[in-house]
Amino acid sequence: MIKEIAGHLDCGNNCWYHIPTGEMLWARNRDREFELEGETWDEVFDEIDRKRSECVPFECLETHESFRIMESFIEEVNDNSLRVRLITALNNRKPFRNFKAVIDNSNYRQAWFAFKDKWYIKHVKDEIEWYNRKQEEDDVVDEAE
Repeated sequence: MIKEIAGHLDCGNNCWYHIPTGEMLWARNRDREFELEGETWDEVFDEIDRKRSECVPFECLETHESFRIMESFIEEVNDNSLRVRLITALNNRKPFRNFKAVIDNSNYRQAWFAFKDKWYIKHVKDEIEWYNRKQEEDDVVDEAE
């Protein structure tokens, strides 16, 4: 399920792991979408709102976080020519589109996907760890009261 959540986050979706049922809920990020394909999303958001207090939330990354992933990948690239093109892509207008265009036309395309997948999986695991620590701290506070 961690890989599935990571995949949704990579696509710009938010996810919620519903603790009582083990079910994963997901939806497009409301804040980033102007129109969400009509009422089909209303039902999904209503269900999420009803179950939110019983869920572990996983929010899609902010733009600067996605940018940081690309910068980190460049450090892994051994081809100096490609590194220069990627750095240039990130420093010009429309860095995400330009980065994708350079990667898609290189021998590093699969390496980029693997790097990004690994990063998102680690991010999800870190979020789970943070949630578990927070729950333990809340339990300690509740016991002290």
